[in-house]
Amino acid sequence: MDGLGSAAQSMSPAAIPTGNNNKGFFKRAVINLLIIAFMFGCVELYILCLGSSNGLIGLTVALAIISFYRTDIGIKPLQGAFVIWGLFLLTGGATFLAAIHPALGFFVNMASIYTILTLTSHQPMDKAYYPIVSCYIFAQSSPVHGMDYGLRMIGIAGGGLIVAIVYYIRHRKVKRKRGIGDIFRETHFCSTRTKFFVRLTAGLTIAMLIGDFFHVLKPAWISFTVLSLVHPFVNESRKKIVYRIIGTIIGGILFFVLFEWVVPDPWHPVLLLATGYVYLFLRTYWIQQIFITLSSLSGAMVFLHADVAIEMRILFVLIGIAIVVLISICAKFRLMDRIYGQIQKIKARAKKTA
Repeated sequence: MDGLGSAAQSMSPAAIPTGNNNKGFFKRAVINLLIIAFMFGCVELYILCLGSSNGLIGLTVALAIISFYRTDIGIKPLQGAFVIWGLFLLTGGATFLAAIHPALGFFVNMASIYTILTLTSHQPMDKAYYPIVSCYIFAQSSPVHGMDYGLRMIGIAGGGLIVAIVYYIRHRKVKRKRGIGDIFRETHFCSTRTKFFVRLTAGLTIAMLIGDFFHVLKPAWISFTVLSLVHPFVNESRKKIVYRIIGTIIGGILFFVLFEWVVPDPWHPVLLLATGYVYLFLRTYWIQQIFITLSSLSGAMVFLHADVAIEMRILFVLIGIAIVVLISICAKFRLMDRIYGQIQKIKARAKKTA
């Protein structure tokens, strides 16, 4: 299933126990098996009820349930549940508006992505934003209209409601004084968190604009590269770029060998399930990218020949990397700090004059 590996990164920190002893490994293996079965079950259910264009929406709903079962977004549980549901609804509506025209899409995507990041990422390292942003990317990269859009909204709204209910039931006993208003009151223009939100929003918006403007077949490949590589700390992004390239190239070669030469066509779905299952055990980034590449290329085989899919995958990953490098270079100039400093100077002059 195209996008399985990328969307599966939303389980970070993973809802999977870790342990070095045999008992811990067995428990982890069983839980991973249940997770992969649940994910594919949701995909098949969405395809059956809402059509093939919504299979990946079902995948992100499944991953959101797993992720938000573990992750607390840092505000009162009931408010948090409504925020999660509201952001899913925003995803459905915003991606529909963004598909009208690339120019409109640029501003809609920018505002929507920044809103998702701000409301879900009290602790950015928890990556609570990942499943909803993944849903946004999938919906934006495969726009639908008419009856198909109605079915997609049913899938997004219904799935988002289930995620919100699971979140509230799981976290209802957590005592929180912070509310939605505190999120905005605590926002500082020059904080590491805000700078991270701005970089990631800018990177994803540019990636989506490129996909819309050039009408590329797999724009989500660019967006997920940006989503994976932009990190709260810029130095971490630089390290991951090298690993992303290595993993993509090795994954492309391995895909060509396995899917073209070794494994017969009828066994490709089984191989895909196996790679998705193994992926859940992995913690090393460049090895993860090998399995993500296998997953993504297998989905692209529906439309493309293997060699074309591999070339396109590498090209789109490089485009995503170029976007990340660009915004990292811009971050070096500390533009937000300079803008904030000028605003403070203007305020001080105005106060002195008054």
